[in-house]
Amino acid sequence: MTGYGRGEVVAAEGKVTVEIKTLNHRFCDVVIRLPRPYISFEEALRRLVRECVVRGRVDVYVEIEEESSKNIAISIDKELATAYHKAMEDLRSFLGLTGTICLQDIIHQPGVLKVSELSADVDRMWPLVRTAVQEALTRLSAAREAEGEALKADVCERLERLAGLLGQIEEQVPEVVRLYRERLAERLKDFAAELGPERLAAEAALLAERADISEEVVRLKSHVARAEEIMSSSGPVGRQLDFLLQEIFRELTTIAAKAQNLSISQLVIMAKSEVEKMREQAQNIE
Repeated sequence: MTGYGRGEVVAAEGKVTVEIKTLNHRFCDVVIRLPRPYISFEEALRRLVRECVVRGRVDVYVEIEEESSKNIAISIDKELATAYHKAMEDLRSFLGLTGTICLQDIIHQPGVLKVSELSADVDRMWPLVRTAVQEALTRLSAAREAEGEALKADVCERLERLAGLLGQIEEQVPEVVRLYRERLAERLKDFAAELGPERLAAEAALLAERADISEEVVRLKSHVARAEEIMSSSGPVGRQLDFLLQEIFRELTTIAAKAQNLSISQLVIMAKSEVEKMREQAQNIE
């Protein structure tokens, strides 16, 4: 399911901002983007995300800003400063100039002052990162739950329509079998002399059983009832629903092949359309 969540923590150590986006995906694929000094957080963050998200493409963006005063070091190259001072004194003496050489004249020379960035203190920033991620995941879950309710309502509505179509198919089963027997009897008339009336009726009945779709209808009704139970349960349901819908689709194909009836074929097409749409939704449901 799709969703978005954002978390932000500001403390004395610095500021952490986390954004998490999810897209539809059959599996759980987590991609984490961290500043290079904090790359060691990746596996711990991945575990946090997987505790909350079971299915989907998950993009996690982490921005970390430590207090700048604690990340910058300034050093003085004393030997270089001394060399500059001596060179300036020699030049002043050589040119016969008056005046003194001040500190400003030296510190502005290249290389005297060195400003460097200290390594990030990874350990002290982890509690902030964890809190920001948990906050983002909480908001993400709320967004995904809202979408999940909408998907659930759509699937349940389609299951209800599917059950109605199965009811219409079931009503036609006796008539389908009767017509099939009549057609068989007509075709077997040429063999009446050889088989006799009783044997002919038995053969027609045996062949007619092959067109009987009662068992498939019973299994389909059971599958639909199970799908409704799954949609009413808590926890991840997407994969269970997808598997069950595949079974329903196969049973519908069998019914169409066995019945060889225009009316039932039309109902099967409508039922398959509902199943296909539900399978699309099942790919998005966690």
